[in-house]
Amino acid sequence: MKFKRLVLVSPSPDKEWDISYTSTGTVVPPGLCSIATATRESFPDLEITVYDGDVEPEEDIEKKVAKQCDFETLVGISCKMLNHENCKVIGKIAKQKGATVAIGGQYVSSRALTDKEGKDIVPFVARDILEFNDVYDYSIQRDGESAVVDLIKGNDIEKIPNLCYRKNGEVVMNPLKLPCLDDIPPTDRSFVDKYLTEYSQKFKEQFKNVKNYERKYKVAFYSQKGCYKATQCGPCAFCAIPDVDKLRQRDPERIWKELGELKEKYGNVVAYDICDDFLGDKEYFEAFKKAKPPGLDVALRIYMTADDITEERLKQLKELGVDEVTVGVESADADCLRNASKRATPTDNYNAVKLLAKYDIFADIGVLFGFTGETKESVKANLDFIKACSSIPNFRYYMCVSIIIPHRGSTIFNKLYLKHKKYQTKEYRNYPRKCMLDMLEERIKEECDVDIDYLENAVTEGLKYSPVKVCLSRSLGS
Repeated sequence: MKFKRLVLVSPSPDKEWDISYTSTGTVVPPGLCSIATATRESFPDLEITVYDGDVEPEEDIEKKVAKQCDFETLVGISCKMLNHENCKVIGKIAKQKGATVAIGGQYVSSRALTDKEGKDIVPFVARDILEFNDVYDYSIQRDGESAVVDLIKGNDIEKIPNLCYRKNGEVVMNPLKLPCLDDIPPTDRSFVDKYLTEYSQKFKEQFKNVKNYERKYKVAFYSQKGCYKATQCGPCAFCAIPDVDKLRQRDPERIWKELGELKEKYGNVVAYDICDDFLGDKEYFEAFKKAKPPGLDVALRIYMTADDITEERLKQLKELGVDEVTVGVESADADCLRNASKRATPTDNYNAVKLLAKYDIFADIGVLFGFTGETKESVKANLDFIKACSSIPNFRYYMCVSIIIPHRGSTIFNKLYLKHKKYQTKEYRNYPRKCMLDMLEERIKEECDVDIDYLENAVTEGLKYSPVKVCLSRSLGS
């Protein structure tokens, strides 16, 4: 065993973003806990610590990391676009103490764009992050469980799937391997039990204005990775989820067993399935229904699309225990929906919210501004939709109202990256906040018939009708 200690850190969002999602600090996270679980299974005596910057102050985490780290420590950092700079701070602290530092997570795993020969046209973040930042020894793409275990074993780095490293001054990327999800050990969330009080407090504060909503917090799990619809007709234009078009699914019986254990441990919580399209694969949905044990009562939260919301389907979801859904409505304008590669129609969207209200299913509704071809008329259609939701009697919901952000890995990001050479420089590739903000404004100027101030005002107006305020806009403030 090469290391005696594993320190896993999800740093706090960088202060410059000033963002709080509804999931920030209210969800018991699965990611780093899954890596910790797989590592504990292979090395029962290894010292393992997990830090969650969504609930623990960044300054406290930095002090603890500095105290723990030495030459026998492996530090794993989970990078999201929002905590990119704090990741560097943690990495620098760990390196100064002699630790080996690996960085992974969703942002590091962002999709690249390659030509027919496999050469990068839009680079891999996993390559950029090693090329521009010497505080990291390795970067890890996609599922990190196996790579972390192999590093601790001291295996040959050239043979570790998903690992990126430096050799003779060049960044080397090992082949990607997406494991069968049932081969990953069931996640032990006790690594973050120390934060349960904080999760509960943040949850209550976040949802205090929502009527008839009594939960402690959300506990995340996943039934699938990837999006069924993306496998059929490609991802949405703004989607940046890695491998969204490569669907992997867990055995439903294993999931229900995990859900029963979550219910027993955590009680009155929401089991939050973070897969991107729960209902896309109808055969899988039928298998999931069939596998539910009699008498198991677990409140579920899922993602689904408006065109999948029917009377029959909601009856089935209620029987399963689904109490909350996230619906990416995105727009109430038909042209905007087509330009975003969405299959739902404005009629689908209106019908969806009416049915969710009828069946008393709590809804997290996403509405976006800034689609290609956005006009004053399409903006008005969105605002009319938002107002219509607020007038539905006894509808439990909130709105996430945002201007579209060109996330790295998305179709809209790639288009701007290839068109404007400045985005191909280190100044932008290593500073996601600057890149996203400049791209956002440039894209609206080029592709919309309204300016950014008009869209900012629309976001502000839309949020007046939501009991929970969640937005992303030019200032990227919440």
